[in-house]
Amino acid sequence: MEKNLADYFFACDNVCVYNSGKQIDVNLNDLKQALEELTDKSYFSPAFGVSIHKLTVEAMKKDLWIEFGYNQENSFAEMPFTKLLIQLKPDMYGFNVIRFFNNEYSGRCFYLNLNQNSTKFYNFIVDLIKTKAN
Repeated sequence: MEKNLADYFFACDNVCVYNSGKQIDVNLNDLKQALEELTDKSYFSPAFGVSIHKLTVEAMKKDLWIEFGYNQENSFAEMPFTKLLIQLKPDMYGFNVIRFFNNEYSGRCFYLNLNQNSTKFYNFIVDLIKTKAN
């Protein structure tokens, strides 16, 4: 059976959250249930978004981002990646999933449509990184 895009989040080797540019490593098991709830019945759509490395790295210095890293190259919809990056905001019903490949965040993005809004997951991540800071 072919994987859907959200399945790759659960198959990652490491996860980090970027909060206003500060990198915080998190354990996938700590967010697995909340991530499963967020992505339940989600589905992939081709994205109009294209990532430009320099602009993405600059944007990661602001707001909240989550990055899923892999020890080997993966591919979905015939587009390779070694990391997947999303910007988290409340009240979103989908988001661009930015691919990292050949040492940069560049090229076409994926789009993940959610079956619900992202506020609960966003708040969960904010609370999770607060506990990591203490």
